[in-house]
Amino acid sequence: MDRRALLAVVAAGLSGCVADPPLASADGSNESRNREPPENADPDAQRWISIASTDEIPEEAELEIDAEVVEPNVTPEKTARVEVTTTNRGAARKLSHREEMCSIFNRDRGVSVADGLVLHRPSSAEWMDRVEGKWSPDRPAGEPRGYASYACGQKEYDESASVTSVYDVWDDYRTWGYMRPGTYRFETHVATYPPDAELGDESDVEFTWGLELKVRKP
Repeated sequence: MDRRALLAVVAAGLSGCVADPPLASADGSNESRNREPPENADPDAQRWISIASTDEIPEEAELEIDAEVVEPNVTPEKTARVEVTTTNRGAARKLSHREEMCSIFNRDRGVSVADGLVLHRPSSAEWMDRVEGKWSPDRPAGEPRGYASYACGQKEYDESASVTSVYDVWDDYRTWGYMRPGTYRFETHVATYPPDAELGDESDVEFTWGLELKVRKP
């Protein structure tokens, strides 16, 4: 079966216009912890991805959320990879995200706020056709985004338990240009629940957490 036909079995999710939006800004406070780009790289074929900043977490949440660029290079053969790890520093309880399909940047939360970059789980990216030599889906810019239709409930975590989500960095096919240099912000909703909470129960603590990635040419 054609891969695009498989992807058609999704719930359509529409985004905003496809005009070139302004990029979000960041202070670059965490950039020094990333390695330097390689020498003699082709600037037309490659990009360099680093973490520009991450949001602080409310103290009452008793959580740690750490982001790391484990593969910073984007080339025609491979793209950058980011890992986000959430650790429970409180007593056993439930959190709003888990592995794979219900991960922290699930579905439309993996699209940068100002559009331009998209975080895809490696398992879902395997089904996407891409533009030759680029990490951009081979789709018309006007084609709506589509997301698989499934429900996400809370998952219980013991004290000090953690979950790591892995994402490949892709260009956003709905914006012009390819991985334009700049800073891109991603935001997601995080909530904690009592260990006996059921779907639909109120959360103990909830907040918005953000990550900013910086793109530059080597």
